[in-house]
Amino acid sequence: MIVMVWVCSAQVANFNRINENTSSLFRKSIESDNATYFPTPDESIGMPLHFRPATASVDSILYVGYTDPNETLMVADTSCYFGCNIVVVQSGVLIVRNSSVQIYGSLIAVQNGKIIIDSSEVRLMSAYEWQFSIASLDSAEILITNSEFNYGGYPGYTFIKDNSSLYVENSDYTATTAIYSNNARVTYTNVTGGGEYSARDSSIVHFSNVEYAMIHVQVPESTSLDMDFATDTLAFVEHWEVNPSSPFVSGTGYTFIIDSSYCMFNPSCASFSELTIEDNQCDILVRFTQDVCDTISGLVNHTLYDDWLAPFDDRTIHLVNTTVRCWHMQMFSTSNISVENSIVGEFICFDSSEAYLSNSIHDGTGGPLTAGNNSQVFVSYSDIRANTVKVRNNGSLVLNVCTVWEDFVVSDSALAVLLGTFTLNPIRVFDAGAAVVAAIKSPAAAVIDDDVSIIGDAYIERTPTSIFDFDAYRLYYVYYPIDTIIAPDSVEWTPVTDWITYQVRDDTLAVWNTSGLATGRYFLKLDWRESSTGSVVYTFYRVNLREGASVEKNSLRPEGLTINVFPNPFNSSVVITAPAGAEVEIYDLRGRVVWERSLDLDNRHQEMSPTNRTFIWQPDQSIPSGIYLVKARTEDGQQTTKRIVLIK
Repeated sequence: MIVMVWVCSAQVANFNRINENTSSLFRKSIESDNATYFPTPDESIGMPLHFRPATASVDSILYVGYTDPNETLMVADTSCYFGCNIVVVQSGVLIVRNSSVQIYGSLIAVQNGKIIIDSSEVRLMSAYEWQFSIASLDSAEILITNSEFNYGGYPGYTFIKDNSSLYVENSDYTATTAIYSNNARVTYTNVTGGGEYSARDSSIVHFSNVEYAMIHVQVPESTSLDMDFATDTLAFVEHWEVNPSSPFVSGTGYTFIIDSSYCMFNPSCASFSELTIEDNQCDILVRFTQDVCDTISGLVNHTLYDDWLAPFDDRTIHLVNTTVRCWHMQMFSTSNISVENSIVGEFICFDSSEAYLSNSIHDGTGGPLTAGNNSQVFVSYSDIRANTVKVRNNGSLVLNVCTVWEDFVVSDSALAVLLGTFTLNPIRVFDAGAAVVAAIKSPAAAVIDDDVSIIGDAYIERTPTSIFDFDAYRLYYVYYPIDTIIAPDSVEWTPVTDWITYQVRDDTLAVWNTSGLATGRYFLKLDWRESSTGSVVYTFYRVNLREGASVEKNSLRPEGLTINVFPNPFNSSVVITAPAGAEVEIYDLRGRVVWERSLDLDNRHQEMSPTNRTFIWQPDQSIPSGIYLVKARTEDGQQTTKRIVLIK
């Protein structure tokens, strides 16, 4: 009972923070004549648990060396599947030899445990990027020889720390993000595949004849680095070495040696460090590792800086004649960071940090958008093109009026809240994760004295074990002319509906009767209520009421009047089939006509039939990616609308 009270209190507090963020966005919206629209782009150890299927929680663990410190588990000359994490503890040993092994989970050696993989294929069967890891912790060892190790087609983590070691020889080791810290010892010899690697503290790493390595050269706190070897281009390196006595660094404790390998080098600077780069091109990893509060603006990927001091309060980054291919923003500890009006390639948040990304583009060139551990991330009015949006552990992510183009994953006990946000792919939830979705999508404009269908979303994506669930939604409106001066918290909303207890996915939320209303600017508000606590989050949407024909009339579509479009989404052109004799127009979500074919136009871009005619729309370069509305209207007043998505 005590635990439940704590969870509910934290949940209410989290929803209140979300509403504070949304209120701030609403305040900015009512002070502007701009429409609200979808933007377009320019560690625990316990008793052993049972095996489980791949769809269950990753809490299950197979221990080696738990009850018998000298236990050895031999997997030899076989093919097998483990539906759980494998943890080798104390002086236990796991040996995999001449076998093909699939593991739905992580592979971990800890407390002097040892993992030996020889002449085998071992695959961690990830369902999304960076789901699983291989780790050697607390004086443990991992040896991989003459084998193939991967993460099932996705990237994954490698953690070697606390006087532990990793030895890889004559093997393929693919798609890893590796961190070697606290006196780790790592050797790679004749290794294909590749990944990104960083050494920290007093670790020693030696690569020899490695096929592909992106080296993140660490610049720890209170240290400096003058970097003239940075490059984002893969190149053969006969010999390169950084150690505590290297002339271009000051204060570092690790050693990284590379011989006869293909590498690229990027700096990774912590809080209170100094970095100077001249005459180069590279990525820059900006790690906030202390209790730092900062607001940063104007970071732009793929930009040449002639002589520039980057706008960070807690460190010095001096760029001279240097092109930054990608800015990686990485928040840790209890940092509180805001990034505005920028184009970044990675935005990740861990520990108890808090981060804000607004009016920006995440172009995905460097990594995911992530909220992990107990962090909180708020993203607003931004375009998210990262390969993965990932919310893990107890992290929370709030997306307010954003577009998400690729994979969206919520796992562990994390929560994602999507308000007025468009996703091109389904949200995937794992473990006890949940995603709240609330959005009003149309109409952008409507007419008075009419019944107007309000289209949108009010639902939750969840697993049966999630503490979050949907209860109900409700719609409101308010008349708010441009010259109105009313404090947002004092706005009196008029209900459109009572609380509605069924979920809606890209369909009609309600029919709004506009009889007797004045023309002008209105705001719609959608309240989404959670079931266990009654907590409410909301999103808003602007709509203009006017006299005459509406841009999009969704209510009571005439039977038999249809539009067919193919393909959808589309890239360069789309084929539109509409009833013969209909006028066809295409609008953006601001209600502006971007293309039309009137009844009396010539037939150069259409094919005629007795009942239908076909058009081909080829948007020019001035038309950005995004959502558009195709409307067909017949001479007798019947009309219907179809949504299409342009992806350039």
